[in-house]
Amino acid sequence: MTTLLEREHRKLVTDPLDAISQQTGDSPYQVFSDWIDLALASFSGDEDAYQQPVTRYANDGRDEDTVRELATQHANALGGLVLAMNRPTKTSSAACTNTMA
Repeated sequence: MTTLLEREHRKLVTDPLDAISQQTGDSPYQVFSDWIDLALASFSGDEDAYQQPVTRYANDGRDEDTVRELATQHANALGGLVLAMNRPTKTSSAACTNTMA
């Protein structure tokens, strides 16, 4: 599978999500679904939608500090995606060079 993100950039997203999966025991699919839900809720300003995954973490018996840490890891993954999108990739640099020649 081809990706537009360099490995180092991709890890900014995947490492926090992998850590959540390992810490919670949730499947990678569940963690990714939560991440998408949290990201969309953040961008749209929908506090109720944002609280749904957070509440599920709390209802699974996690203390407030752990829930906060999980939310922070989700935020770090989203921040990693934003950073990666702002960094040029080798592929995009080569494409720019080829089109300007």
